[in-house]
Amino acid sequence: MPLITGHTLHLVSFATTCLLLRPTTSIVVGLILLTSISVPHTFTTTIGIGHVHALSPSSSRIISAVGNMPTTERSGDGTVTVSPTNEADQSALVVICHGLGDSAEGFVDVAEHLSAALPHVKFILPTAPTQPVTMNMGMPMPSWYDIVGLDERSNESCKGIDGSVSKIRSILQSEHETTGLPYSRMVLAG
Repeated sequence: MPLITGHTLHLVSFATTCLLLRPTTSIVVGLILLTSISVPHTFTTTIGIGHVHALSPSSSRIISAVGNMPTTERSGDGTVTVSPTNEADQSALVVICHGLGDSAEGFVDVAEHLSAALPHVKFILPTAPTQPVTMNMGMPMPSWYDIVGLDERSNESCKGIDGSVSKIRSILQSEHETTGLPYSRMVLAG
């Protein structure tokens, strides 16, 4: 079931982000993510140690993003927002949802690096509520919902998932209403 019905919302897996955190690794971020939000001449983004580049599809020319530092804001509920230097230039949104036991802070450096190459994109990183996770012996931790098992039937009805869906929907709706950004220019990653 789509998160927003009647609109296009791009969903991608962000499993490769763990590789981005290794200081010796340089990788290409998934094309699926970038084709949904990229400016006309941006094809892929390469992230290495301390630098971000965008490759033009028409040539092998590297476009470096230097100087335009994004604005990073933290709210009391754990949400981190990385906004373009000039918010009037915003034409896309990426919402990055962290994994079990993590928080928005785990992806701040990724969002800041990506924003250097994609200066038209706003990144919102919400933090899941802390709640007991049955599969982890009931230990409370940041979780989008209670995980009771790994088999197919275990997660048919997940405690907390409705609240998480509401939280993500409200982020998307708020961004749409305040900026006029169409849902087709929003990506949900996690």
